Formats: sequence, C-alpha cells, structure tokens
Amino acid sequence: MQGPPSPPSIYQPPPPVGSWQPYGASLTLNIPGLPPPPPTNEPGSFPRDSISKDESVIFETRPALITFILRPILFLFFCSIGIALFIGGIYDDSPILVVGMILYLIAIGIDPIGWFLSLIIVWPLELAITTYTLASAIAISVAGVIAGGGLSLLYNYTVWRNTNYALTQKRILAKTGIISRQSMDCPHDKVQNVTLKQGIFERLLGFGTIIFSTAGIGGGILGWQRQIMLAGGVIWRGIPDPINTRRYVQEVVDACIKYKKKMEYEEMAKAFQQAGPSTQHSEHPQARPPQGV
Repeated sequence: MQGPPSPPSIYQPPPPVGSWQPYGASLTLNIPGLPPPPPTNEPGSFPRDSISKDESVIFETRPALITFILRPILFLFFCSIGIALFIGGIYDDSPILVVGMILYLIAIGIDPIGWFLSLIIVWPLELAITTYTLASAIAISVAGVIAGGGLSLLYNYTVWRNTNYALTQKRILAKTGIISRQSMDCPHDKVQNVTLKQGIFERLLGFGTIIFSTAGIGGGILGWQRQIMLAGGVIWRGIPDPINTRRYVQEVVDACIKYKKKMEYEEMAKAFQQAGPSTQHSEHPQARPPQGV
C-alpha cells in the first residue's frame, strides 16, 4: 500500500543542493537555481496579509532581539550607577559626582525614551516626600530609573515582536510597528544595490543592517534611512548572520529575475509563432496576381 504523494518541489535544483518547500506557499514555484534558505529563516513569522495570492514566501526572518533590548539594558546599567555616584558625591562633597554625571549623560544618549519615562515616574515620588536623605534620594532615583528602563525594555521588545522581513519571488518586504503598522516593499527589478552596514558592536554581536536601495536615492537634509524609504527601498535592521543572509538574498533575487525574463521571452516567442502564419498570408496583398488573367 502506497502512502500519500509527497508535495511537489518548488524548483529543480542540482542533486547536491536538494529541494525544500516554503512555509505557507500559495502556489507551486518552478524556479531553477534557488538555494536552500540559511538557518536565520523563521517559517511563518511574516504576516500573510501582506502577501498576494500569486506570491510565495521564499525566506522570512526577524531582527536579532539584542538589537532592540540592548539600549534599555545599557540605560539601566549606566543610569543607576551614575545616579548613585552623583548623589553620593553631593553628600560627601566628592569629585566622584562628576563621574556620576558623565555616566548619567551617557545613559540619556543611549536611550532617551527610557530617560523620559523615568522622569515621569520620579517627579511624583519626589513631590510626595518632604524629608530627603541620601538613602531616600538614591532609592527614589534608582526606582524611577528601573521603572522607566523596564517600560522602555517592554516597548522595544514589543516592537521587535512586530518587526518582520520577507522575500518572495517578486518582492523584498519589511513590516514593523505596534499601533500604526509601516510596510515597505521593493520589486526585485528595482533593486540597484544591496549594502551591508555593520558597526563595531554589530560585528562583535554578529548582526547587521541590510539595505536594499533603488535608483531614486539622492542627497538632502533627510537621514539616509528616510531617503531610502522615500525612494522605495527597504531596510532590514539587525539581521543575524548578515553576510550569509545578504548573499542568499542576492542569489534568490538574481534567480527570480532570470526566471522572469526567461518566461517573458518564451511568451513572446509563442506569440510570434502563433502570429507567424497569419502574418505571412496577409503580407503584400497587392503583389498577388489578379485571378482569371
């Protein structure tokens, strides 16, 4: 007794490469040369409401979690130590308060949202206390910082959960946002450059930003991210294993573009073949000799 038939492969790669079926594929693809997805692929992570009926998701992933929660964690660390040193230096009349102030300013620059939330929490607590001591001042400040940093951490975690990237046989997509969702997509044939951006910490932690830019990007006072989005480009921020992911996406885009051109040429050839006989019979009707002569 034979078992159920296996699902059809989306392509016919060389034997050493193997075959695979994309998660939630709405149609069967037959594109030669598609490599298997890298380990960063997370099937089912991209919302299917942005995928049209004639598309299949070939690759989908999300950013590395550390890229979103690193700032709140560093804010909690620097701000707590900075406040403790600053208040202690004031009461002891010690120059260590300068170190505390520097650490506090560094924390503000790292996570302004966490600092703003901590101020909203600290001010009511300070107004409620009439007698200040060193212990109470440190306790209130540190409690406000922990609460503000915790809220910022929760916010960034929620943003990470709602940030998704995908690659279909037609487009490169990115979707992010909590209340108001922001969607970006770019057709394969519009991509002019695929750039990998990695800073020092990004290289140490093993993630990076992949930029899919189009021909419409120019100079101006706007930031480079804003210019890329306005020009129709797509940004994948905080991608783990960015070198292999970038190479994989480029290979898939090239294979899809070649397959699309091949299909267009085949359709044109069929159209010419079908129009050929009728065109030959209809050419130069005046050159035919008159009948009955």
